Formats: sequence, structure tokens, C-alpha cells
Amino acid sequence: MDFMTGVYLAAGLAVVLSLAAVAFVAYLADQPGGVIEIGAPRWVMPKPVARAMHLQRGEKLRWLVQDDGSVRVEKV
Repeated sequence: MDFMTGVYLAAGLAVVLSLAAVAFVAYLADQPGGVIEIGAPRWVMPKPVARAMHLQRGEKLRWLVQDDGSVRVEKV
């Protein structure tokens, strides 16, 4: 394998991974909503945001994606 073949393979891999990332974000944007629990290992909210929303560890949030693309978050 010569140098340019490696360059082309690396560029192709970068393009494929970029397209996969875009597809994943588009998939998440199409989800109608869901519920997350504050303090769960996967979902960590910055402390200033949690304080502003008056949240405690273990409380749950529901999010809904509106038709215009905005996201509404409320306590469950």
C-alpha cells in the first residue's frame, strides 16, 4: 500500500464518520420526546442550569420537540 492509498482511505473514513454523526443527530432531533432522570450516570446537567430550574438529584425531566424545532423541558 503506497502513501496516497492510505491518504484516500483515511479521507474516506473521515467522510463516512462525519455522515454517520450527522445522521445520528438528525435521528435524535426526530425523536418526539422522552424522560431523563437528573443525576443518572448518562445524563449530567451543569449545576447552574439545575439550580435555575430548581432541580434535585433523582427528579425527572420530560422534553418535547415542538413543530418549529424548539425543545420544551418540564418536570415530570
